[in-house]
Amino acid sequence: MVYPGSIERVDFGEVHDRKTYIIAEVERNHTDWKQYDLPGRKFIDKTVELTDGNKVQEQLMAALPDEREMKDAILRLVVVYPREWKALIDEPAIRRAAQ
Repeated sequence: MVYPGSIERVDFGEVHDRKTYIIAEVERNHTDWKQYDLPGRKFIDKTVELTDGNKVQEQLMAALPDEREMKDAILRLVVVYPREWKALIDEPAIRRAAQ
């Protein structure tokens, strides 16, 4: 028996981990085995720095990957901005767009 651990990436710390499984044929005095890669869940890690307080939401929406790239992926969007712009961010709208 081989315990592969989680076959899915569960957080961004595992983005580059290789996920595999093994199929083995076991006979008396002989074992053949082959290791196969699992495609795993796609993770997207983006950072955007807001530069225009008049276009905060537009900058955030433009930073999102296109719909095809986000399909079946986990997205982390890190946003760098001055504290006083926090009220200008419509987080529910970003979540809907990334859904």
